[in-house]
Amino acid sequence: MSLNREHKMTDTAWQDPLQLDSQLSADERLIRDAARRWCEGELAPRIRNAFRHGQFEHEVLREAGSLGMLGGSIKGYGCP
Repeated sequence: MSLNREHKMTDTAWQDPLQLDSQLSADERLIRDAARRWCEGELAPRIRNAFRHGQFEHEVLREAGSLGMLGGSIKGYGCP
């Protein structure tokens, strides 16, 4: 018995295979885009540099916190 099966390639949107982007509101997309810009423009180069020199830049955490990227943003359920 031959297990020779034909596999078809499907048209999958590999940037968003679960189509999560379509579930975001306009405000959520703005937040996502701002976070992506900061991560790509500010964070990634600093992480690469710190890795190359075997260091950790603690200021990155302060900046991420000031941008609201650290900690939960859940209101209610006993959260402040």
